[in-house]
Amino acid sequence: MDAAQFGEYLHLIGFKPTRCDLTALKTLLTRHMAALPFQTLSTVLGEPVPIDSGSIFRKLVVQRRGGYCYELNLLLLDALTLLGFEARPLTGSVIHNNQLEEAGARTHMLLQVTLQGQPWLVDAGFGGLAPTAPLLLESEKTQLTPHGQYRLKPNRDGLVLCAVTGATQQLLYTFDRQPQRRIDLQVGNWFVSTHPHSPFRTRLMAARAVPDGSRHTLLNTRYTLHRPDGSRRVRTITDAASLLDVLRSCFTVSLPQTDGLSRRFQQFLDTHSDGDAGTESVRGEGQVQEPHV
Repeated sequence: MDAAQFGEYLHLIGFKPTRCDLTALKTLLTRHMAALPFQTLSTVLGEPVPIDSGSIFRKLVVQRRGGYCYELNLLLLDALTLLGFEARPLTGSVIHNNQLEEAGARTHMLLQVTLQGQPWLVDAGFGGLAPTAPLLLESEKTQLTPHGQYRLKPNRDGLVLCAVTGATQQLLYTFDRQPQRRIDLQVGNWFVSTHPHSPFRTRLMAARAVPDGSRHTLLNTRYTLHRPDGSRRVRTITDAASLLDVLRSCFTVSLPQTDGLSRRFQQFLDTHSDGDAGTESVRGEGQVQEPHV
């Protein structure tokens, strides 16, 4: 980002630079995640996902479309660097079915930010389970964020990030602290955006964390509002007009309402419909949502 683009980004998220301290980092992450949602629209629609700085800025800031881990965290990395933070990219493997041995390829991107010699995990791109506050990397204690509790557990390959709800732990991803080059990130991004079996090609996902402690998530036809008290409001989306409205009103994603786009979304919804239309309210404990959604 150049100076003008950086100013536009700061205006969009509503952040005024102060010192490079933990308070500023927390505020930056909270506002970045509230203004820039996670979504897989581009990959579901078969669009390319370039991750050079110019393309990311244009899509996320100018077009207000949101993005996934590479886009969200690379934009955040640019902002952190311009603000004077010491930050670098890392990569990890998403854990499936809460089984460490079922970790996938090394295709998730996150950040390490160092403050006064202490390394912190910062991740704006893990969808509905992304931690909404920095996590101290060299601590095994449960750490509180505005949207739930997390723990970092050592394993033979590095660290495992877990979401904690009461006595339950959901394993999210495993990673180490080896710095990643831009070409490494490009390879991972190319795989998740183009491989025919990538879940990013076949699952319509969106997530947005808002400062009041609630989260919005979307998985194919199911939209969920996760409230801070643990209750949920679930709605099944059956038509393209409703989907576009939810994307705009709940996820702040701006898309042109063209006939062609509406037809493609309607085809997707028809294919993934479970026949359970309507809205329901659900009581439940904690803030655990769909992995990477």
